[in-house]
Amino acid sequence: AARSGIKINVNTPATPGKINIDAEKIKQAILNILLNGIQALENGDSIDISVHDSASSLQIDIANNGPKIPQELQERIFEPFFTTKASGTGLGLAITRKIVELHGGKVELTSSHATTCFRIILPHGDQNGQVDS
Repeated sequence: AARSGIKINVNTPATPGKINIDAEKIKQAILNILLNGIQALENGDSIDISVHDSASSLQIDIANNGPKIPQELQERIFEPFFTTKASGTGLGLAITRKIVELHGGKVELTSSHATTCFRIILPHGDQNGQVDS
């Protein structure tokens, strides 16, 4: 991000709730979203990561101020091997969705001219699925 001139802002609660996750896999899912964002942004743009805790889930929002993802691409963006990049494999976001689903969660995408936001929602405690390493 720094090499591309992209600023990353992080906002987390002082004491987030506990979730049963494979930390390395969730880290991979978040990094996949971040890398896509960095590649889509220009020098001076920013990515905001925020964590919100509710009674039932932990929500991670990864938002940027880059270009809008057209509706027709939003519908396909999580499909394996779908890419708009010349050198991309089209697996990053498909893997991200699979990792989150294996944790009993879901990934949502909203995109407008002002903001694109990927939201990872992971259930708390025993609601969360077990993940084999």
